[in-house]
Amino acid sequence: MTAGEREEVVSFRVPDGTAEGRLDRVLAARFPDRTRSQLQRLIRDGRVTVGGLPPTKTGQVVRAGDEIRVSFAPVTVPATVTAEEIPLRILYEDEHLAVIDKPAGMLTHPAPGRSSGTLVNAILYYFEEVSDYHDDQARPGIVHRLDRETSGVLIVVKNAAAHAELARQFHDREVKKEYLAVVAGVIVEESRAIDAPIGRHPSYRERGAVDPVRGRPALTRFEVVERFAHHTLLRAFPESGRRHQIRLHLAWLKHPVVGDQVYGGRAARLTFGHLGVTAPARRDLPVIARHALHARRIAFRHPISGTPLAFEAQVPGDFAALLATLRELTSGS
Repeated sequence: MTAGEREEVVSFRVPDGTAEGRLDRVLAARFPDRTRSQLQRLIRDGRVTVGGLPPTKTGQVVRAGDEIRVSFAPVTVPATVTAEEIPLRILYEDEHLAVIDKPAGMLTHPAPGRSSGTLVNAILYYFEEVSDYHDDQARPGIVHRLDRETSGVLIVVKNAAAHAELARQFHDREVKKEYLAVVAGVIVEESRAIDAPIGRHPSYRERGAVDPVRGRPALTRFEVVERFAHHTLLRAFPESGRRHQIRLHLAWLKHPVVGDQVYGGRAARLTFGHLGVTAPARRDLPVIARHALHARRIAFRHPISGTPLAFEAQVPGDFAALLATLRELTSGS
């Protein structure tokens, strides 16, 4: 299918107990994925009403109980983002959202130099409607993302109302995420919290870095699941949503995710040669051909009904094979 033009309307009441304040600030709190300037433009364009009437200015005062309606402008997905029949494992679907088990190697959305083969291309084919909530037309339906090499559970939204509410849940840290990661080295403590701000890397634009001075707050908790001879299987719980957060935090802890060529360096390399295989045809091959990170579980409230939901994605074959190999090595040592 090709997404056509359509208008999405979101209605809500200013919650009881809210102190009176500016309309643009109330909208910013309700739609955290939108910038203040984008929301002010919607007000100026007549796409916002308060109590059924257009506001007189972007900073108009609103009060608890006021009904606000926002009409998001029609968006046409550009021709460069086309629907493609790509196999998808759908864990759940209704008229508002779907939950996908994303395979490793698939980009969540198009990026410079890559406009096909992504999750967005697939959902445009399989779903009759996807959300146009983002101004970024290359990301219809995307409320959060997974790195290309990360496998696992991911939510896709079909309309602006569902998108706005789920964006709020992510912003307010109400969505609970659990990842599995295999890391270099044996971690002694059973659990730990990594509280280390994340900012931009000073030299590489596509990378992040732990930056205690200019970084944004980032917190990851982890628990040890299993220890091997020279590696550890962790359960990781990111409580903030910074880009590459788990990988960055674990590399900063000197326990990089196995196979992470960006942040792990030599410590993250794991070839069959490292495990004692001497055959020339195999010794330089990686035990897993991507970073060993899997989004195992996500829990949230349905954006329309409010019903608590939770979904799990089983570890894929390459991740399971890595664990089996490490167990075999450990039992024989």
